[in-house]
Amino acid sequence: LLQFRLANGTIAHITTNWVTPYKVRTLQVATMNRFVVADLITRQVTEYFGQQADGSYQTRAVNSWPAEPLKKELEAFAHAIRTGEPPAVTGEDGLRNLEVALRCLGEG
Repeated sequence: LLQFRLANGTIAHITTNWVTPYKVRTLQVATMNRFVVADLITRQVTEYFGQQADGSYQTRAVNSWPAEPLKKELEAFAHAIRTGEPPAVTGEDGLRNLEVALRCLGEG
């Protein structure tokens, strides 16, 4: 479990578990009025809001992304190579992310 505060004051939590008997890839975002869960495997997004008197919440399915994320990453990388345009995520960005991950693991 990793918890940190972003420059704008937002608090982020990252939980990783490699020993579960099944693959889970979710992103959860909590705000004062909403809770959003994105299943990165099925590409389904659900928004929870409007707590009812009985403690339940209203839910809404949110349109999710139609394309496979890894395919889109590879297409963007190939586009940057072909056109010479800067990629959305640079090698330096990747290196910084790797450095943070290694520090979190106590290896860097």
